[in-house]
Amino acid sequence: MGGVSESGGAEPTGRPGRYSRSASGLIGSMVVVVVIVVAFVLFRSVFSADVDATDREPVDYLDSVQQLQLSGFTVAYPARLPDGWIATDIDVDRVERPGSQPGIDLDLLTGSEKFVGVRQSDDDVDDLLESSGLDEPAEDDELQVDAEAGSGEAGGGLPTTWQGWRDEDGDDHAYSAVVGETVVLVYGSASVDDLATVVRSLTTAPVGDTPGVSPSAPSSASS
Repeated sequence: MGGVSESGGAEPTGRPGRYSRSASGLIGSMVVVVVIVVAFVLFRSVFSADVDATDREPVDYLDSVQQLQLSGFTVAYPARLPDGWIATDIDVDRVERPGSQPGIDLDLLTGSEKFVGVRQSDDDVDDLLESSGLDEPAEDDELQVDAEAGSGEAGGGLPTTWQGWRDEDGDDHAYSAVVGETVVLVYGSASVDDLATVVRSLTTAPVGDTPGVSPSAPSSASS
């Protein structure tokens, strides 16, 4: 009789403990998965930009500029690039209305693999700065360009005074000026000196009229 009483009073005390350990293991596994996913996303965000920026083939932007000029558009472009620099892309927007200027984006990579962009658009400068990634831009020192400094510098009706800009962190800078009915913006993560080099090399002269510059000629020169 005593044996029956002991058997009837036994409780399955082990089950709650096993359930608790299973829940803890599931939560731990989920945390590990989340950490792995976040690490992978961060890895791609850090390294994909470098791959995109540095592994791209150079493009002949002068050919595109010449085609735009033959179509009647005024284009501000670097007559030549410093040694080691390349143009990685040139993008031309569709003309939105008759007589308007298409947006033109030229992407450059310096010898130290820093980005410089040259944008020309009929948008105002505030819109260009925002769309170019300068957060909370503030005015910076102006750049004075000597029109007589060399062939093509500030030529073809380009202004000699360019407004400087910097973002809130001071990491990105830009120079802007009004050219005709458009705004030209030179911006990027490159140094202020590199941006100034591009500004000083800008011209609107026909590609074939600039000595040593043609679609088939090298676009690099010593800085």
